[in-house]
Amino acid sequence: MAMAAFAGISWYIGVEITISLFMIFKRRHRLYFWSFALCSWGITLQPLFIVLADFDVWTNLKGSITMIYLTWLITVVPQSLGLVLAATPDYARRDDAEMGDDCLDI
Repeated sequence: MAMAAFAGISWYIGVEITISLFMIFKRRHRLYFWSFALCSWGITLQPLFIVLADFDVWTNLKGSITMIYLTWLITVVPQSLGLVLAATPDYARRDDAEMGDDCLDI
């Protein structure tokens, strides 16, 4: 029961982050946007695969473990990339010069 509650919370958070990203960012062709979009999709997909594996809906153990680890990578690696891009001064200055202040609609 607790697993279903936590899976529901992570699905809500993943969907909310995805909707917020697509509503806030005007320019979606940048690496910064897509890294966080992939991260939010990983947050949504990983509990799905864990629930499928734990309740024996997905009986192939190798496939389910592989997908759980892949969704972990889809969550962690793009988030790390986005944080590195945000902390890099050259990337931030280049974005400000190319896009101006209209990249975010806050």
